[in-house]
Amino acid sequence: MVFSGGGARGAYNAGVAVAFAHCGLHPEIVCGTSVGALVAAMVVAGEEERLGEIWRELTPAHVYGLKSRVQFFLSFIRPYRYPAYSSEPLARLIRENVDLEKIRKSSQKLIVTCYNQSLHRVERFDNQFPDLHRALLASASIPLVFPPIVMNGHEYVDLGSTVWPLKPAISAGAERIYAVLCDHPDDHRRAARNNLEWAIQVMNLAQRSNMLVDIELARRINLTANGGSYKFVDLTVIQPSKTLGLGFMDFHKKLQINRAFELGLEDGTAILGQTVGETPSSTLQGEFCPYI
Repeated sequence: MVFSGGGARGAYNAGVAVAFAHCGLHPEIVCGTSVGALVAAMVVAGEEERLGEIWRELTPAHVYGLKSRVQFFLSFIRPYRYPAYSSEPLARLIRENVDLEKIRKSSQKLIVTCYNQSLHRVERFDNQFPDLHRALLASASIPLVFPPIVMNGHEYVDLGSTVWPLKPAISAGAERIYAVLCDHPDDHRRAARNNLEWAIQVMNLAQRSNMLVDIELARRINLTANGGSYKFVDLTVIQPSKTLGLGFMDFHKKLQINRAFELGLEDGTAILGQTVGETPSSTLQGEFCPYI
């Protein structure tokens, strides 16, 4: 199972995760980037119900801290040196809710993806990584918004536009993948209110575009491949059936967040009703994907 990023729209991810748990479906491999990594970690820990509670209780104060007016002003002049917000509230949320012991004992494989901006490469972290809390925080550390997270002397950030979202799952041997996009195309049509929001929208659109390119590539390969160096991957895409009405940083919109969670629960249940029990040969979403 692959969870994409999306900020406040991650409530949809959480709803889908709870739908899977209610149906008794526990994927062997769970991948995520940004807010999707946090959802993935809670799934692997078997804490889907707690995940739902977190989103229902979430406020902006649980996610980011405001800096002084001077620091906030400097974030527009030198954004990489002076990020707009503090990520300490998010770090606290992760420490208090992500049970590392449960994750390390889990039979499900967790894969967290983030970008090493010191070495300019994408890196992955699994259940046994010693500093998994910081890896989760790094995966959600959006440039311009949050400061980079230092691990082993390197700076890590959330740079979803560089990540091949399906690659970690395929590399880990997945043969059936549920890819969850937590945004509807109409969610990107509202005008940005400031330069920071515009930059976040651009990065989020890049990540969505990256996922859609991956899916289209898989479909094209499916039309031409016939075995050989390719393996069959049964791919099902789950995305909002309605617009969520949420921006990336709209953690203050409780009504919309609750609706996004409920929609994820509904859409996830509906998709599972269509696909669970099918064999790869009978699933229309099945694709041929190259070994990575």
